[in-house]
Amino acid sequence: SFGPTALQFMHAALITGTLLALSLFWHSKTRAIWLILGGLMLFAALNWQQWLVIRPQLAGVLAFVVLLGLMQTRMNGTLKLLLVPALFVLWSNVHGSFLVGLMWLGLFAAGRGIDLLMRTRRLAALLHDADFRRRVLALELAVVASLVNPYGWRLLLEVLLFGRNPNL
Repeated sequence: SFGPTALQFMHAALITGTLLALSLFWHSKTRAIWLILGGLMLFAALNWQQWLVIRPQLAGVLAFVVLLGLMQTRMNGTLKLLLVPALFVLWSNVHGSFLVGLMWLGLFAAGRGIDLLMRTRRLAALLHDADFRRRVLALELAVVASLVNPYGWRLLLEVLLFGRNPNL
């Protein structure tokens, strides 16, 4: 209802939010301002073409960066298990790239599982590792949360079949 001005504001807010989220995530890891600024400049250079046009995929980029930060930072496990599904409720209702986030969560859990299996050589280690169980639970909650949309489970199918759309 606010016209082009609102679209421009939202576009700028998504770019700014992404850069801010990256800054916070990198600051928690490095605390080196020169690395953060260098990373932001590289990220901006790689995304420059994408930023020239207002596209809903910018919301997906922001959501992915937030997910990356959530899963890599040390945070209360319960809070993280609440924030991840909340993110996927929003993400799945804004852009189909939420499937990339689900795949990333799956790879995040699989990586921990492979690491455990290589170190212990015991399948039972997966059941006893709290971190592995939390990662799998985060994936499960994210899948369920992504179903909170007007299409329900059919959204997953629609996103997968989107490439067959004749408009593309």
